[in-house]
Amino acid sequence: DWASFYFSNGKKSEHFLAVANEYSIDAGGRKNYNIDSVIYRYDEASEKFLPFQCIPTQGAYQWITYKGEHGEVLLGVVNSASGVALYQYNGWRFVRLNIPIPAPGVEWAWIGNLPNTLNKALFMMSTSQANPRPASSYLEFTYQNPLGTYHNATAEWCSTYKTEMASDGLSQLVL
Repeated sequence: DWASFYFSNGKKSEHFLAVANEYSIDAGGRKNYNIDSVIYRYDEASEKFLPFQCIPTQGAYQWITYKGEHGEVLLGVVNSASGVALYQYNGWRFVRLNIPIPAPGVEWAWIGNLPNTLNKALFMMSTSQANPRPASSYLEFTYQNPLGTYHNATAEWCSTYKTEMASDGLSQLVL
């Protein structure tokens, strides 16, 4: 399985492609479910998706993505052997969240917004266990993006001083 997603911070947007690797086969024909799944990021210079980060997985077969209204991104990988692992992008890489969802046998998972949920994300999953009802949880996130905050503050500072230099007659120094 694979999932594509993007998010933007001001003028810059980043595009990703996450590929779920379920298993590898060794020389003896045995399946190994402990294999990295790869997240690729689009590189504008080469116009290609390049490997960005490897995520350790155990029989990964589905990616789920969530993009909140404030730009927060949540990425989940469904593993046949160990349940669901959730990751959040911090501006540099995807960091695993300490939200244990150890449910081997997950058949499907979904995350998204529903109306009137007070800015919370709804996470649902169903397992192949005896209980056919899906499990659901509300997740609430605090948006933090130190890199984005730094980029925005730097751009604002440059713009302010560019205007100030131009008004001081130093326009020949302004690019």
